[in-house]
Amino acid sequence: MNHSKDAVCFDNAPVVEVTVGIGFEALQCWDSAAPSAFLPRVPLENPQIQIQMPLAPLVFGAEGFQIAIGQGDIAPRTWYVTPDGSQLVQIQNNRLHANWRKSGDEDTYPRFVKLKTLFDAVLKGLTQFADERHEALRPTAFEMTYINHFISGEIMNGFGDTPSVFRAWFAPPRTDNEITSIQGSYQMKLGEDAAISVQANTARRVRDDREIVVLNLTGTGRIAEFSQLDAAVDQVRRVQLNIFRELTTVHAQSCWGIRNA
Repeated sequence: MNHSKDAVCFDNAPVVEVTVGIGFEALQCWDSAAPSAFLPRVPLENPQIQIQMPLAPLVFGAEGFQIAIGQGDIAPRTWYVTPDGSQLVQIQNNRLHANWRKSGDEDTYPRFVKLKTLFDAVLKGLTQFADERHEALRPTAFEMTYINHFISGEIMNGFGDTPSVFRAWFAPPRTDNEITSIQGSYQMKLGEDAAISVQANTARRVRDDREIVVLNLTGTGRIAEFSQLDAAVDQVRRVQLNIFRELTTVHAQSCWGIRNA
């Protein structure tokens, strides 16, 4: 597959997780024996199998945003995860996702093309797996998510210093009073078949109790054929990257090493 050049990128992006996925009509062949049978088709080094609770079906609602419906007979979700936890493939009988996750402070995001290559390989394998069992994958929707962490002591000095990172939409006014929490969100439709949700909130990192701001950019959309997937994901990604650039300050972007802006 050919992937277009990113609209904007950073040498040291604050991204901690990236996910690309699809929803499809439920497969009868993805039963209790399927996770082990599919393992040889997962192109990860020494993947471990973990069983998780299922996610709701991935669909695209009438208002243009992701909605969840009753889970019905959804089978458990299978994780195929590398020993360091940085690469993850998730499959259940109506969803497939590939994730990159930051597993250590020195980890850097390896760029979307690597994640998409993994996703494409697993999608091809799942298509063949279903075909061998006389079923077909029929896509219904896609999802593209970036999760970013802005950490106190690195890019900002506590929640009250968020104006150093964010422009006016999210940043509170500068004040001598203590800012204890912040949250904000909005949704944007991209035509009739895609949408992006932007959510920002404050939290504390479990391992060291440091204050962080979490920025989640999730794009979803409707697809009826796999031939539509690359163009749809590329459109959403470009908007997500531009939203990130518009939300964050020039100072913060300089700290992250912005390129191709």
